[in-house]
Amino acid sequence: MENENLLKKIASSFASTTNVSFDDLFQEASLAYFEALRTYDPSKAVLSTHAWHCVSNRLKNYVKKENINVVFVDDYEQSVTVTPFWEQLSKDAMTVAEIVLDSPMEFLRLGKTHAPKKIKEILIEEGWDKKKIQRSLSELHIAFS
Repeated sequence: MENENLLKKIASSFASTTNVSFDDLFQEASLAYFEALRTYDPSKAVLSTHAWHCVSNRLKNYVKKENINVVFVDDYEQSVTVTPFWEQLSKDAMTVAEIVLDSPMEFLRLGKTHAPKKIKEILIEEGWDKKKIQRSLSELHIAFS
């Protein structure tokens, strides 16, 4: 099969960043390749480029469908260390998140304008200074944007 090495490379890349076996990914990649052959237009791209896009998109969808957690850093990365989101937060940011998660409906009801004010009030009552509060809220804002 033409471009078999390309398919192996893409499948290997996905296998190294997920818990999916190389064989399953290579099988999906092969199916995607044959579908790519049907949609290929030589006036628009080189076959290997078209196939790369089709196969990569198919494997991304396959991984999503299988509910497998993975981080795609960039399309050429061979391996990625995945750290759970929660573990990436500082202890202070986790404390703020826990406050919100303890009463999520209250903060939803308060909305974007009043919820941060309420969080600040709670943290000030717990003895936090304004700089620590702002740093923690900023970290959460960056993490969720």
